[in-house]
Amino acid sequence: WWQWALSLPIDAHPLFDTADCDAGQQGKVWFLGGAFTGTATTRECTVPHGKVILLPVLNVECSTVEPPPFFGGNEAELRACAKSFQDAATDLNASIDGHEVRHLERYRVQSPVFDFDAPENNALFIPGPVSGQSVSDGVWLLLAPLSRGSHTVRFGGNFPGFPIDVTYNLTVD
Repeated sequence: WWQWALSLPIDAHPLFDTADCDAGQQGKVWFLGGAFTGTATTRECTVPHGKVILLPVLNVECSTVEPPPFFGGNEAELRACAKSFQDAATDLNASIDGHEVRHLERYRVQSPVFDFDAPENNALFIPGPVSGQSVSDGVWLLLAPLSRGSHTVRFGGNFPGFPIDVTYNLTVD
């Protein structure tokens, strides 16, 4: 998911609402995500039938190329950095077609170290193009393919000073 999110320039990026949600999508898994705006966001999105959907309820990454506080110089530092931010997350919530997803803490995962490439105008807001390594920590939902028709997926939570509240009105076609 992060490799996808970091690979897109912010002026053509679905999480900045500067591109349709199909930007950069390929393969069997369709990515949804939060908003980098800190305000409630509603998006309309058409998802091809048969796609598994992956979304972060709330997540963070730390990398070898970002300045502090998101910097880690080695795997242990990257893991500690991502964990410290995710540990501060509160008020996590998610619902699918009005049905609350309970016990979200069970879906928290820290990634292995991964490589990424980010373009010049990137979501890390650092000079690019740039390549680095990162670790992510977050609460993730992997949804089985939804039936054809309309669906509503809502999720979010709070990092100190940065709320996430996203609603996707999906059309599975």
